Amino acid sequence: MFRSALAALEVLGRLKDRGVSLHMIDLGGDVTGNGVSKLVFTILSAVAEAERDRIRERIRDVKAEVDPVCETAGAAS
Repeated sequence: MFRSALAALEVLGRLKDRGVSLHMIDLGGDVTGNGVSKLVFTILSAVAEAERDRIRERIRDVKAEVDPVCETAGAAS
């Protein structure tokens, strides 16, 4: 739903400005009004962003390893 932790917080702020409450049952209900729930939401957003970055790094590393192997295999044929 969000590209980054910052984007998640921006959307949360816009929802709050419009009078919309974001209820997340696992975080204790209203994330827009409860300080502890907002803290947990922020941490989870940051963890999700870090995981996406890590996946991106792993994909980049695999592609870097596979490209030379493919070129060598193609040259031998």
